[in-house]
Amino acid sequence: VSNDEIGLMGAGFNKMVQGLKERDMIRHTFGAYVSEDIAAEVLKVSSALDWKGQLRDVTILVSDLRGFTKLTASLDPEQVLMVINRYLGHMTDVILRYGGTIDEFTGDGILVFFGAPRQLEDHTKRAVACALDMQRSMEPLNQANLKDGLPTLQMGIGIDSGELVVGSIGSEKRRKYAAVGTPINVAFRVEAHTAGGEILVTPAVNKRLKDLLQISSQRDAKLKGIDGPVTLYQIAGML
Repeated sequence: VSNDEIGLMGAGFNKMVQGLKERDMIRHTFGAYVSEDIAAEVLKVSSALDWKGQLRDVTILVSDLRGFTKLTASLDPEQVLMVINRYLGHMTDVILRYGGTIDEFTGDGILVFFGAPRQLEDHTKRAVACALDMQRSMEPLNQANLKDGLPTLQMGIGIDSGELVVGSIGSEKRRKYAAVGTPINVAFRVEAHTAGGEILVTPAVNKRLKDLLQISSQRDAKLKGIDGPVTLYQIAGML
């Protein structure tokens, strides 16, 4: 084997090691709940990705179960985990189908980004379509729970859109891809106004998808940190 061939073999090995390091970095930063296509895309552009932060137009979906703590008071720990893991598993499958990035599970709640890290021109539409599918998927989920003698669940979803600062946030020991900005706070507060089975969206979402949304009702709500009432739209479907 010539020195040139040895050099090429060494370069190939180093490239492979570097690729594995980048893949580990992506998985460490984004966690396990990111679709394979998003992970692959981020790997392709990882050298160009601004880990220091960038301003991005994003749609945020926040979901939470209604009365989950009280609901599980009569269950043993094994049943509680069965209920929550089954729920999160069903929701994860739906979210990944629509290209959403799960930022975190907050107990029985889920925070999802559409439009980051992968740019999606139709991220607001995807988020609402995903929310509708998530609510539809509650029926087979609850059928499975009843079959196993477990309680049925109800979920509320809040959605907002706007500009966020996104990037890798944390310390050397623990970093994650996350977002910072008012729309996240608003999405959480909108979700808090939902009843079981409801999807509520903000005026920003309604404005972007006005010709597509099927609105069953609307109501004004006072959201913490926002002056004056905010009109929230209950979504029944999308054209």
